[in-house]
Amino acid sequence: MKRSSSKTSSKAYPVAEKESFTMQVNECEVPVYRADNFSKIRLIHLGATRQDLDYFKAKSDLDYESLAKMLNVTKATLFNHKEDQRFDSSFSERLMALTDLYSYGYSVMESREKFNRWMKTDNVALQGRPIDLADTLYGISEIKNILGRIEYGVYS
Repeated sequence: MKRSSSKTSSKAYPVAEKESFTMQVNECEVPVYRADNFSKIRLIHLGATRQDLDYFKAKSDLDYESLAKMLNVTKATLFNHKEDQRFDSSFSERLMALTDLYSYGYSVMESREKFNRWMKTDNVALQGRPIDLADTLYGISEIKNILGRIEYGVYS
């Protein structure tokens, strides 16, 4: 889960010029939301690193309190994790789900700043702020459904 470089990718997984989180899939960098599930599963089993967490935090413009709530851990867990120590698969899966959501959101909104702002703004269809639902997998799913509607121009 790192920022896309200027590499070109295969036809199966084109990388948009828009900023998004990327990962290596079949020697190509692709936005996380476009990667296949088996690649995501392999990364989850390997375990997220502190670098992955810090990168997500920087791109999502979240504070530690919000991030801890979304990942269902304490702030101390985020602070005390050593650089060379990997997170467990449960934590890694939640981080992957959030990275997947934000990657998709950046693509739909065509702007990191615009999506980060949208996540913190009331949304009638979600009955509140999207960020308040992002602490569960079902909430993330609902947010992605709304993003899909926005992507295809369906009133949301």
